[in-house]
Amino acid sequence: MIFISHAADDKPVVDKFFNLLQTGAGVTLEDAFVSSVSGVDIPAGEDFVAEVKRNLTSSDLLILFITSNYYESRFCIAELGAGWIENKKMFPLVAPGMDREIGSNMLGTQTERINSTGLNKLFDQLKEVLSGRKFDTDRWELMRDEFMSEFEQLYPNLPRPKKVDRGDLENAERRAETAMELRREAESRVENLEQQIRELERAKDAEEVQEIRKKYSDEDERYEAHLEDTRSKLEDLSASVIRSIYARHTANDWTPSEQAWNWWGEELEREMDSSRISSDERENPKYLSANPEHPEVGRAIHALQDLDHFLSSEISPEFSGYLTTKHDIPIDLDNREYWEKVLLEGTELPQ
Repeated sequence: MIFISHAADDKPVVDKFFNLLQTGAGVTLEDAFVSSVSGVDIPAGEDFVAEVKRNLTSSDLLILFITSNYYESRFCIAELGAGWIENKKMFPLVAPGMDREIGSNMLGTQTERINSTGLNKLFDQLKEVLSGRKFDTDRWELMRDEFMSEFEQLYPNLPRPKKVDRGDLENAERRAETAMELRREAESRVENLEQQIRELERAKDAEEVQEIRKKYSDEDERYEAHLEDTRSKLEDLSASVIRSIYARHTANDWTPSEQAWNWWGEELEREMDSSRISSDERENPKYLSANPEHPEVGRAIHALQDLDHFLSSEISPEFSGYLTTKHDIPIDLDNREYWEKVLLEGTELPQ
């Protein structure tokens, strides 16, 4: 099926164009859909939108007859968008005096002029779409020249759209660019998933499956971002403050051991004086905990909460399993070993 997308105001030249396809390339009424041409249009009593959608969906080639009227037609823009989303083979023909780059940028495909060169390239496309047919190049060139003569007479006299407000045009261009970006992102995700499926099909064991799932997941990036943010908030804090933050996170006040007082006694006194650490008694403290009201401590606690939420609520079982296997420990902020081995990268917490 060949679908010709065109503006209603361009009907006089589109009639001649379809005649060229019939007489020059042997396109039959059964081969095409042209909403304004009798015999290949919408049957009486049928729903207009549904018929357009059905014919566009089943088409093998979407010919876009692009004029200034085309961009003014909501139906044309809808047909263009539908063909774009469904990844239809599109052949844009751009009228004289129009910027081919506009069509190219919006469509993401090469455009051709409505002239002898562009029509010849369309003829080559028709040969591919209607393979098995017999094509007469001499006849095509004869009918092509006849069409161009008629087109040059009719086109200048067609109705022209009112001038578009510059702001509206810029908004439309921004929307088109946004749509293009969304399409590129969608295509990238599809390609990513297809590659992941191919690799999973070749996986030999569960461990290899786990590696592949991690490779194609953005969880790794998000986890590393949370981890680095938390580390950056902790790195300027002393070991005793970090130990008190760990105690607060696990809902246990810290009672430093005698060894801790011997090693970190001066530091503990200093941190209590700075209000980074709170105590039950100032003169003879027994229970210590982090003070969330202190700005540096508060920022570290907030980063830990974000990391904890990711690990407990956002992480997938596959990625959690991968991290557990990688570090050979439970991935849990209530686990002291996770703090020392992963979060603090080998630094032990005071007892």
